[in-house]
Amino acid sequence: MNATCAVTENDANKTVIKISGKVDSTNAKQVEESVNSMINDQVEKALVFDFAELDYISSAGLRILLRIQKKRSRRITITDVNPQIADIFDLTGFSEIFNIQKALRKCSIKGCEKLGGGMNGEIVRLDDDTIIKAFDPGIQMDSIKREQQMAHKLFLIGFPTVISYDTVKVDDNRYGNVYEITDAIPLDQYISEYPDRFTELTHKFADLYKNVHSISGSDLGLPRTKDLYLKDIAKSGQWYTDAELEKLQQLVESIPDRDTLVHGNIRQNTILVEGDELIMIDLSGVSIGHPIFDLLSTSSVLVNVAERNPSLTEKETGLPFAKFRRSWDILIDSYFDKYSDEERYRFNQNIKLLSKLKEAVLPVTTKGMPGNVCQSFVQDVKRNLIPQIDDLIDSVEW
Repeated sequence: MNATCAVTENDANKTVIKISGKVDSTNAKQVEESVNSMINDQVEKALVFDFAELDYISSAGLRILLRIQKKRSRRITITDVNPQIADIFDLTGFSEIFNIQKALRKCSIKGCEKLGGGMNGEIVRLDDDTIIKAFDPGIQMDSIKREQQMAHKLFLIGFPTVISYDTVKVDDNRYGNVYEITDAIPLDQYISEYPDRFTELTHKFADLYKNVHSISGSDLGLPRTKDLYLKDIAKSGQWYTDAELEKLQQLVESIPDRDTLVHGNIRQNTILVEGDELIMIDLSGVSIGHPIFDLLSTSSVLVNVAERNPSLTEKETGLPFAKFRRSWDILIDSYFDKYSDEERYRFNQNIKLLSKLKEAVLPVTTKGMPGNVCQSFVQDVKRNLIPQIDDLIDSVEW
């Protein structure tokens, strides 16, 4: 079988070259010449070889890799390496020279029950003991590995999460993290099936909230929540004028800095019920900042979006709108239990208004959102948030 080489990705920072077939002494020279013509001596760029369709590589092929590596300032990455070639790399010591990423096992989730959705993927049940978080198309492996590593760190400090034991390729060339969780059900689905436990579980939801915000994230190497929002606002020029973007930036900057752990997407369908425990597995948006960022995010779903479209909320969650909305009131009463009714009311009103900040960036944070839905969020922000930002900054008690 002949070897073929093709550039599958090429930008200012990275070149990806896919090598297929077999590389041996009969074609090694041609492969080397072909690769060199594709990289054009751009030694500073990251170089990635995709070995997903490479069946065999001989010592002649290995020497090609060494010569190319010696000319470059950064380690070459080799992805989707099959077990046989991975063994060769281990035996020859090439695993110490190159960044080797072994091929992932493939796993189909077609027909699997969808349990919920996160910020960058969906959660499905594979079998009685296993669930998979299938990441959205385009989510890169480095982001997935960061989420895995964060889960390990948070698990060790008492965060209510579980550790992924494997990463797989799912349908349509997406990646997925595999978790072993028996009989876990999303919180909104559980409440729908066991309505008599609504009050109990909603109070547990509030306790979980307070538990998350009792954790300091200062030693975890996390980004600031404010920086994530400012980055998303900077990408929103299609939807807002420069003056409107500046107002949104001012609102974010006015929120005091804290080192509190911020989940970024706490809602009933990102929390699983396992026995008597509530567990989070969507950690893609974890950061550090003021707890208000979690409250405004949850309020956006439980209050603003639900009130705008009660029937859709009931369809998506299986909960009557009144019960869905009541869960927010219980959360506020529990979270601010040391304050008076008047103070809780004021906090609630401010959070509901601040939650439109979450909606302001939804057009750039939610992939595949229809244009008319984006416009409805943007128009609401323009009418009901931006004109009040100056007063809001002056009035909120942090």
